[in-house]
Amino acid sequence: MTNPADTTTEALQGEIERLRAKNAELLGELKAAKATATESQTALDAACSERDAARAEVRGLRLDAPVAGLLRDVAIDADLFGQVFARHYRFELDDDGRVAILDAEGNPATVVDAGTLHTGGNARQERSQTALTKGKPRPATFTAEDVRKLAEATPDAEAFSHLLIGSRASGGGASGARGGLLSPSATTPQPKPAASPYGLR
Repeated sequence: MTNPADTTTEALQGEIERLRAKNAELLGELKAAKATATESQTALDAACSERDAARAEVRGLRLDAPVAGLLRDVAIDADLFGQVFARHYRFELDDDGRVAILDAEGNPATVVDAGTLHTGGNARQERSQTALTKGKPRPATFTAEDVRKLAEATPDAEAFSHLLIGSRASGGGASGARGGLLSPSATTPQPKPAASPYGLR
């Protein structure tokens, strides 16, 4: 006759062995899941690195290189100009992949074109009338002309005047009246008319 106590002990030992086996199975699955997760994370990190490298390459080709080239065309010291310009504006790629100029708040920068000079009059007026129409603000474009306009409209305009190519401060003034130089005709004395043999001029 079987002792009930022995039966209970055997049943408990069997249950313990079953739980140990299940525990070992779960541990194996957990290790496998961790390994898979590690591999997935490694693959994800590699993909992110490739993406960042691609973005950096695109930015370099479509933004950094064009900006550097434009600043070299505008300033005698492109690096210094860029540092001062960055106090007020920045260059970014828009949704279409084109270079845009943004202000310090992230809004599109605007410039004002030179005003239009209108002249008029009629026969009843002794003098013609002259009127200057102020230009309207428009979004700045990625051109040397607009970058110059933006620079000259900032509080650092005086600093920019020493950096911009062609400005008087950088020694690029044109000859003639605007450059402060006299033309040869203004400095060469005119010959005096010869005296008349009859005593008349």
